[in-house]
Amino acid sequence: MVADNPNHRWVIDADGIHLLTSESIALLIAVVRKVGLSGGQMCLARPMPSVSAVLRMTRLVKLLPLFDDLPAAIASMR
Repeated sequence: MVADNPNHRWVIDADGIHLLTSESIALLIAVVRKVGLSGGQMCLARPMPSVSAVLRMTRLVKLLPLFDDLPAAIASMR
């Protein structure tokens, strides 16, 4: 869905995702870049601590902002 509409604003609800594999990180980078190059925005809401830690260690938070709750993530897209 994101790949077909990259110029939109996307909030990914990450609640319940406990693990990011190298494949999922690579896919996430590709999608975030495509969205950004198309003028869209993307952020991640409610990431589990393990997911948040990986995204911070890999510095993906520079491309994909993290938010503790959905309302804050949605508000950031305005």
